[in-house]
Amino acid sequence: MSMKNRYLLHRSGRNQFGDPGDGPLPCYEPSPEAKARDEKLRARHIELNDVFVSKHGATWLAMFSGLSRKDAWEKLYPYGRPALSTFRVHARGFATFQEFLLFLLLSNKRSSLALLGYPKAAIEEMLSEFGECGRYYVSYGKSQRTFGSI
Repeated sequence: MSMKNRYLLHRSGRNQFGDPGDGPLPCYEPSPEAKARDEKLRARHIELNDVFVSKHGATWLAMFSGLSRKDAWEKLYPYGRPALSTFRVHARGFATFQEFLLFLLLSNKRSSLALLGYPKAAIEEMLSEFGECGRYYVSYGKSQRTFGSI
C-alpha cells in the first residue's frame, strides 16, 4: 500500500483494509449506589488530608522557613528532577509558596514523611489509613491540580 493511500485511509478513520473500525463505546452511567460510595470515599480522603496537614504541616513548613525557592527545590529534589524551572512553574499555580509546599506534602506523602525523618514502618502505618479512599483523586487549597495518595 502506498504512503498516500495509507494517509488518506488514516484521515478518513479507516484501517489498511478500508474498514471503519469499532464504533464509539456506549455511554456508561454508574449506579446511584456507586456514585454515593465514590463521593463518600472522596470526602473521606479530603478529611484525612486535612488531618495529615494539621499533624505534619507545621513541621514540614518549618523545614523550609528561611530558604529560597531554589534551596527548597534542592532539598526536595536532590537529583535535580524535575528541573528548577519546572518546579517554579508548578509553584506559580498556587496562591502562596506555603500552599504549594503543603500540596507537595500531601501529594508525595511517602517521600515527605521520609524527609521528615520517619522510619519506613511508621510511614506505612500512617499511610494505611488512606487504603481505600487514597485511590480517589482530590485537590488541595485553591489549586485545580489533583492527586491520589496510593
